[in-house]
Amino acid sequence: MKKVETIEQFEQIYSSHRPFLLMKHSLTCPISHRAWVEFERFVKDFPHIHAYYLHVQHARPLSQHIAETFHVKHESPQVLWVTDNGVAWHASHWNVTYDQMKKSNYERIIVAFCLYVNRLFVFLLKFLNIACSHKNKDSVIMVF
Repeated sequence: MKKVETIEQFEQIYSSHRPFLLMKHSLTCPISHRAWVEFERFVKDFPHIHAYYLHVQHARPLSQHIAETFHVKHESPQVLWVTDNGVAWHASHWNVTYDQMKKSNYERIIVAFCLYVNRLFVFLLKFLNIACSHKNKDSVIMVF
C-alpha cells in the first residue's frame, strides 16, 4: 500500500494500465477511520492487489482531479477500483467494508475470466476456420 500525494504520481500509476484499489481517507473523520481499518485488512489479505491511498486533507487537488477524471462524485471515505477502463466500482462511507471490496474483486475476476474465455473461443473458431479452409476448401466453418 502506497501513499499518493500529487496528480503527477496518480497519472503515473494510472498510465501503467494495471488495476488498482484507491482509498480517499480523511484523517479527522471517525467513519473514515473505520473504513481505513477495513481497507488495511483487505490489502493485507490480498497482497497481490496494487493498493494506494491519499489523505484528503493533504491532497485536495488530487482528490478533485480523480472525481473529475472518472466522473465519480468526491466522497470521503471512498474506495475506488480503477482499471484500464476507468472506475469499475466505488463505495463510500459505511459501504467501505472488507466484504464489499472482496465481492467487487471477485466480480472483477469473474468478468475478466469470461472475457478471456470469449477471446479464446473466438480465436479457436478462427483457427479452425483457417485450418479447415486449407484442408478442404468446401468445408469451411463460418465465424460470426
